[in-house]
Formats: sequence, structure tokens, C-alpha cells
Amino acid sequence: MEQGKCGVPLRERWLRRATWASVGTALGLLGIKTLAYFATHSVAVLASLADSLLDVMASSVNFWAVRLSFRPADREHSFGHGKAEALAGLGQSLFIGGSGVWLLYESSTRLISPRPITQLGWGMLVMGIAVVATLVLLVFLGKAIRATDSAAIKADALHYRTDIFSNIAAFAALALGYGGFLWADGLFGLAIAAFVLKSAFSIVRESIALLMDTQLPEVLQAKILHAVREVPGILGAHDLRTRRSGATLFVQLHVEAPDALSLLEAHVLADKAEAAIVGILPEAEVFIHVDPSSVVPRELKHMPEHAQGSRKLP
Repeated sequence: MEQGKCGVPLRERWLRRATWASVGTALGLLGIKTLAYFATHSVAVLASLADSLLDVMASSVNFWAVRLSFRPADREHSFGHGKAEALAGLGQSLFIGGSGVWLLYESSTRLISPRPITQLGWGMLVMGIAVVATLVLLVFLGKAIRATDSAAIKADALHYRTDIFSNIAAFAALALGYGGFLWADGLFGLAIAAFVLKSAFSIVRESIALLMDTQLPEVLQAKILHAVREVPGILGAHDLRTRRSGATLFVQLHVEAPDALSLLEAHVLADKAEAAIVGILPEAEVFIHVDPSSVVPRELKHMPEHAQGSRKLP
């Protein structure tokens, strides 16, 4: 695992910085949007304020979950605590989805019965600051995602992208208020609510995929099989199973070897296969089972080079 300063893994350093940045930004925006709402009484600003309140809660959940995921495996969690990140993403989706439903109601009411908006200039200034601050945070979170591929940080970045939309929509609603288009406040509130609900669904889908141990992409599985089949002495590879838990990838694979190999020689061959996989996926924990060639079903001996080659499970 790549190390940073003081021996702290780079992934852990990026995740800690990203969660601190998210919580700090969310708290700052929550404060200024609260002032803006009480000055303007705009439902679009209220929608953006509610979004920031949920950002604080969601980012706080991430803050806890990411630190929990750093814990090594123990007696009760022999595969580590990496799924805490997926649980955090699922928790965020519940927060975000709930806010979307509430905003639909508030915006529909305001669209039916428009109300005057006050202190438009002050509200627009706050929304402009919110857009800039959120863009800066997203740039930083983008770097963190490239460095960590964390599900929790991806979920964080996704709901901050919805913030960009909600902030711009609130700004537009206030700007239209100058022209007397009071209905725009409720309309933009509805648009924000719809976007928030769509984002919640996306986070749910990705988090459930991680919790349900979805396989790694087929292209990556093909690379694993090719690398193992290139190891001298290995006659074939099949029954590849993969999953992800936080920073760790788990790879399970059967390899085919000549019947005449001794137990020690088979062990050495398995080590070579494991090294080939770790060369592709440095964060992987690999489990190799060596099968004598005579017990491997005939259909698996003639699989195309790119095929996964897994037998159907009962």
C-alpha cells in the first residue's frame, strides 16, 4: 500500500482531508444560507438551505464511516470494516431522498400561492458565494476520488453536485424576482427537488451494489484471468469471483495445474498467480485454489481466453 508522510497510507490521508473539507464547507454554507433565507423568505433559498443542512448530516456520517473503515480486520470482522463506506452512502441517500420529498411539497405550495421575496440582492450574493465554494470543494473531492475510488466520497461529491444545481436555481429564482416573476421561486424549487431525488436514487443504487458484493467490471476480470493464465506452469483459470469492501478488493480464483505437481510445487504456483493479480490490483486480497488438471471439467478447458470461465452456482 502506498505510504504518505509519517507512514500514513495515502488513501487514508486523502479520505481524512476530503471528509474534513466536506464537513467544514457544509457548515459554512449552512450558516450563510440560514441568514439569506431569513432575509429573503424565498422557497428556492429554503430548498438550498435544506440541501446544506442535509450536507452537514451526510458529511458527518461520512466522517464517521470513513474513519471506521480504516480499522483493520478483527475477530468479529475478519474481512475488515470497508463496507462502512457503502453504509454511509446508503445513509446519505435516505437523508437526500427525504429532503427531496419535503421540497416537492414546499415548492408546490409556493407555486400555487406565490409570496413576495425581500432582500433580493443579499440573497443573490449568498447564492453566488455558495456556488463558488461548492465548486472549489468539488475540485478537491474529485482529486480525492481519483486517489481513493471511495464510495463514500463519491456519494459526498454527488450530493455536492446537486448543490451546484440548487444554488444556481436559487440564484435564478431571486434574479427573476426582480422582474416580478414570483412563480419562478416555486418552479425552481420543484426543479431542485426533482434533481435531489434523482441523486438519491443514484447513491442508493451504487451503495447497494457494494453491499451486495457486485463483481468488478468485466474488463478488469478479463485482465486478471489473462495475467494468471500467462504464469508458467498454470494450465488454466476459472471460477473467478471478485468483490470490493472499502479500499480492499477481494479476488478468489481456481487455477489448473498438472496432476504430478507436489504440494510444495502447487503452493509456489499459487503464490505466482497471486503475485500476478496483485500486480494489477495492489490493494487486493487474493485467494487461490489449485485444481489438478484431471478434475477440471472439460468445458472449462476450452473457454475462450477472454471468458470468465465460472461454473454456474447452484
